[in-house]
Amino acid sequence: MVVLEVQTLKTGKEDKGLWRDPQTCKYYVKSAYAIVSNSIPSASKDMYRVMWGLLVSPSAQCFVWRALQNRITKKQNLIRRLVHLVDSLCVFSGIEEETSSHLFLTCQIASVVLNCCSK
Repeated sequence: MVVLEVQTLKTGKEDKGLWRDPQTCKYYVKSAYAIVSNSIPSASKDMYRVMWGLLVSPSAQCFVWRALQNRITKKQNLIRRLVHLVDSLCVFSGIEEETSSHLFLTCQIASVVLNCCSK
């Protein structure tokens, strides 16, 4: 996204695709991955390295990755996507807005469920 945000459109010029891989000028997933990984702070890289190295199921790893990326479907994200809801309150407690931090850190009812599942 950082690469795309700095691009400007020029009137009167033809659009063309150009990938700035210094060696081949061709697009490869590896070259895109290198650009993205260089834009992530090293502390975050270490966190992701640890997460992907855990001995848990791939679905659990993907869920944690989605949660860290704020990609879990919750009321806050649905409202941001213009989905019409009655309210934005947590479905468990009904007290606070349903955000990732509330669901995974501060919701007392969700924490009871998580504690039961982890035993």
